[in-house]
Amino acid sequence: MMPLPDEASRRPTLSELRNLGTVSQEQFDTLVRLISRQLQCPIAWLGLLDDETGLWLKAQVGLASHELPTFAGTLMSTLLATEGLVIRDGLAAAATVVVNGKTVGMVCAMDTAARTFDDEALAALRDLAAMAAFLVDSRLNEVRWRQQETRVRAVSMSSGDQVQTQHAARKAERLLSDALDSLTTGVMITDPSGQVVMTNPVWRHNIGHNMSDGAPWSEIVQRMAQPATTPMRATVRPSCAGVWGWRRNTASSTNCAGRTAG
Repeated sequence: MMPLPDEASRRPTLSELRNLGTVSQEQFDTLVRLISRQLQCPIAWLGLLDDETGLWLKAQVGLASHELPTFAGTLMSTLLATEGLVIRDGLAAAATVVVNGKTVGMVCAMDTAARTFDDEALAALRDLAAMAAFLVDSRLNEVRWRQQETRVRAVSMSSGDQVQTQHAARKAERLLSDALDSLTTGVMITDPSGQVVMTNPVWRHNIGHNMSDGAPWSEIVQRMAQPATTPMRATVRPSCAGVWGWRRNTASSTNCAGRTAG
């Protein structure tokens, strides 16, 4: 793979990506299934960059070996060079996953025979790449938040002072609540099983109707991707331990990644 552009500023984020792990996670698995269905391809995957080893597989559907195809590195290199979307030999279409202005990976849809990916399919893939960026960024923020929580707990417990521990926990909760409430982007936090445990006012105002029955996030994602949903284009925003955040954009998008968000 070619050297990564702007590698120095990208390296801290790429190093953190490994914290997401290679173990299957429902949110990422749901995403690649959506890519496969929307582009009508039997194979789809999400690959993330590593600052040392290149591209690694985070989620996939349809890959018999559960490993990235041999040409995946070439696709990623082309994406990094063109900063756009590329079609390879009429078999696969791929789009970059960009978090906080840095390319951290790619999503790809692949068929078993040569085909044409029309403008609608490519627009859908771009929107799904934006969804992947939200997911990656959110999970990274969740990992950072939990690591910080662990450090606070360790420091508090080492002092043997239960009052300090409780005070630190309450302060962390207040800071998180204030941070979420102040955001103009909707944010939602889920527990490891995918159940929603916290949302901020913007999220509840714009997307709450999709989650009124207590459905897990994997089901909410599919509801939001239905044609009846008002099309929006997702815009990447960092969220404090939030598993998801969405912001309205005046540009239109296809219904596969449309979001009812403000």
